[in-house]
Order: sequence, then structure tokens, then C-alpha cells
Amino acid sequence: MADHSQALETFAKGYDALVASLEGVAKEDLTFQRAPEKWSIQEIVIHVADTELGVASRVKQIVSEERPVIQPSDQDLWATHLHYQLQDLSLALEQFRAVRAATIPLLEHLPAQAWERVGVHPTRGSMTVLQLVDLYGTHVMKHVAQIEEIKDILALRHSH
Repeated sequence: MADHSQALETFAKGYDALVASLEGVAKEDLTFQRAPEKWSIQEIVIHVADTELGVASRVKQIVSEERPVIQPSDQDLWATHLHYQLQDLSLALEQFRAVRAATIPLLEHLPAQAWERVGVHPTRGSMTVLQLVDLYGTHVMKHVAQIEEIKDILALRHSH
């Protein structure tokens, strides 16, 4: 696993990487699904924005409280019941940008020992602030890779 400066560096690149992955995507392609159970670019971006609200809250809770329980959520139920295909993409991007931008200075000012503070996730077990930041830094990059895969499929479809 990364140390806290590496994890923070990846975490800090998330917004720019996400925005860059959207370059060249036509509006009508945002809701394209490569398979029925796979998310569209639209759904991926909304998911990333929604997840970021939880990330910020979890970091603050773990830093401030003694071994708090980290509440899990069902991302597929969120995507369905919160109508990710209908949400405003630009608002989601702004939400992600703002929440992550507010979390980064908080993390930059944490003393080294705070990165080892622990929260308890019902299925993942104990998680340190470092593990959480590392997980959600790479989480965005995994979704950026998914968006790039979808763009490749769309490029092939449009070339025929």
C-alpha cells in the first residue's frame, strides 16, 4: 500500500483525471451501456460524486471519533433509486470537485499518527485513514479506466 503522501497524491489527481476522461464524449453517448448490467459513463460519474460525499464524511468521522462504524451502501441500489441516468452530470462533477477539494487540505494537515486512526467497516473490517484515502484515490482511477473502455467501444461503433 502507498504511504500517506503517495495516497494523497493519487487522491488529489482524481478530479482532473475524471474530467479528462470525459473529453470527446458526445452528450448522446453518456447514457450508452455496453451491457445491460454495466453502468454508463453518466452513471459512473454520478456514482463517483455520490461516493465522495461518503469519503469525506468517513475521513472526518475516523479522524474525530474513536473506532466509528463505517456505514456501507449498495451502489447498485443508489444508481437505480436515485436515477443516475437522469441526474445532471455537470452538478455531479461540481459536487465531486468541491467535496474532494475541501477534503484535500484536511488530509494535508493531518499529523502522521492520524493517518493510522481506524474506522470499522462491517464487511471490510478495520480501515485506517490511509487505507480509506488509498482506496478512494484508486477508486476514481478505476472508474476513469472504465470510462476509457466505454469510449473505445463507442469509437468502434461510430466508425462502422
